[in-house]
Amino acid sequence: MTTTVHDKNAEVITSDSRWSCQLNTFELLFIDTSKFEKMVEKETFALVMAGDAILISKWKAWANDINQNRPDVVRLDKNGTENPISICMIYKPSTVLFDVDVDVDVDVDVATVVTPHARFSGSGREIAKDCWETNECAYKAVGTAIANDIYTGGIVKYVELATPKNNLSNEITTVDELNALMLSEGYIMNIKTNETTKINEYTNKIDIAKGIENGELVASAPTGSNESPWNESKKNALDEAVKVLRTLTSK
Repeated sequence: MTTTVHDKNAEVITSDSRWSCQLNTFELLFIDTSKFEKMVEKETFALVMAGDAILISKWKAWANDINQNRPDVVRLDKNGTENPISICMIYKPSTVLFDVDVDVDVDVDVATVVTPHARFSGSGREIAKDCWETNECAYKAVGTAIANDIYTGGIVKYVELATPKNNLSNEITTVDELNALMLSEGYIMNIKTNETTKINEYTNKIDIAKGIENGELVASAPTGSNESPWNESKKNALDEAVKVLRTLTSK
């Protein structure tokens, strides 16, 4: 899964680098070293995303030309199952134009926890929140989630919203490239025991390759919530945020 943090005080966004596919109830295919980023950094705005990698790739392309029609936020697979993404849209350095989970009922299990000074999303969100409330450091918050949440992994990626500094890859990595890396450099995790096996040593690698090829298995950075955050109201709010972003960036 994943963990992302938006530290409003420090004007920085951070995430882990893990992408995964749920193979069955107890096994997970994952990779921590791909160049397929969960965050987009542009001159005037940034996006923080989680969920379906196919949709995220489309939003990353959209960020290069925001005047084109926005991509979908939910993808139906061949079985009719919904595969959503979450999006936080930030106009640099500190204006949140849209965050899909900020106005939901507090009793609903959602993928984002929002406090007055920070935003935490993904499976490691509570761990990251607890760490940030003690240390007020977005980097350490994600690092703590990496160390304590089996679904969060890799390295801490960051974007400083008020400066040009970041450690995002400049390489253009597609979903196909991500899938190829998962099949050549990925690991299988037994989520019951936390044991990992290199993909090349896994007996059912051929079945996994077929599942990826036919679209049954799709890489994702799952949000940590079983519920899709999207309804018509949220989609309309996103459309309005896109309009605002276009106006702000055209000045």
